[in-house]
Amino acid sequence: MTTQTPTLNTWAHPSTGEVRYYLNNWETLAGFEVHRYNTGNVSSFYINGEKVANGRYGNYGGKIWVSEAGEVHINLSQAFYTSELIDAEKLEKDLREAALKLWKENYAPKQEDAEEAPVEAPEVTAEWEQELRNTISAAKAEAILASPEAIAVLLDDEKRFEPQYKEGYAKAKKILGTRGVLAVWQFQPGK
Repeated sequence: MTTQTPTLNTWAHPSTGEVRYYLNNWETLAGFEVHRYNTGNVSSFYINGEKVANGRYGNYGGKIWVSEAGEVHINLSQAFYTSELIDAEKLEKDLREAALKLWKENYAPKQEDAEEAPVEAPEVTAEWEQELRNTISAAKAEAILASPEAIAVLLDDEKRFEPQYKEGYAKAKKILGTRGVLAVWQFQPGK
């Protein structure tokens, strides 16, 4: 058996561009020890040193990921919460800490990125503003038009990957939702 260190794997949604950083090899944090045959099948399975039937290994699944904003999401199977061998509350805490630590070390915006000059309000054509007002409610349009960062991201969808526009992208998604952002991107000049 080889023990693997937890790592993060980047995944981007193909149509929305939402990025998630999935925690891999997290089973070691759960106290799992899994031995396998050369075929890949489980030959023996332990939780915190206690032998468990091989067939039970499949009951312990889950996904742990970190959003672009640094929010940790944990989705574990029910077996973690009913097992007498696992302290689910402690496990969630350990998983959250490990995922956040890896994210901060590898993907979080660096401090110097956060200190960049403020974003200047981009020039908005009357045609674009009218199209925005026709596509979304008046209150949402006013909220977007009051945020230079959100306007910049909606005018140029590639800006969402730049550190100084992350807050603007998050604000646009909060106001409009993912579908609303996509709808606005569709009427960008030149698209």
